[in-house]
Amino acid sequence: MKKLHADSKHDDIVNAAIRLFSRKGIEGTSVREIGREAGVTDAAIYKHFDSKDDVALAVFSKYSDLYSRLIDYHRQVDNPFEYRLDQLIADILEYHDQDRFGLLLLSQRHEIFSRLSTTHRLPIIAMTDFIQSGIEESTIPVQTARLSAALVIGALIRLAVFSDMGGLPLVLVNMKAEIQERIRGLVGLR
Repeated sequence: MKKLHADSKHDDIVNAAIRLFSRKGIEGTSVREIGREAGVTDAAIYKHFDSKDDVALAVFSKYSDLYSRLIDYHRQVDNPFEYRLDQLIADILEYHDQDRFGLLLLSQRHEIFSRLSTTHRLPIIAMTDFIQSGIEESTIPVQTARLSAALVIGALIRLAVFSDMGGLPLVLVNMKAEIQERIRGLVGLR
C-alpha cells in the first residue's frame, strides 16, 4: 500500500533529523538543516511538529522504544540467561549494522530523555530488569543491576561511536563473539 504524502513527509523529516542529530547533536542542528536534508520547507516541518524538540522527541522515542522492546523480549524468553544475553547482544549488533544511527542517538545527552522517561520505557530500565533477571536466577553474581546495565549500554554505545569514527569496522556483527565474551565478563559471567 502506498504511503500517504503527509506520512511520507513526516518520515522524511524524522529520517533527516536522525542523520543530522547523530552527526551534529540536537543543539548543533537547525530546523532549516533538517528541512534541507529532508527536501522540505521549514513550514512543512512545522506542519508535522511544533518544534525542533518535538522532532527530537519523535526520533528518540523511535529508538528508545525499539531498544527497550528488544531488551524486554530477550528478558522474557524462556532460555538460560547467558544464551539470552548473547542473543540480545547479537540482535543489538544486527540492529546497529542495519541502522547505525540508533545507538549513536542514544548516546546524546538531552533533556528529551527526561521527557521520555515519563511516557516511555527507557533502555536503561529495560536493561536493569534484564540484568536483575540474571541475578534472580543466580546465573550472575549479586551486583547493582542499574550500574551493570549502564556499563553494558555504555559499552555498546561506545562501540557504535568508535565504529562511526573509523576506529572499529562499520559492521560490528563480525566481531560478535568477542563482543559477547566481553559483555559477559562485564556482568560476571565467565
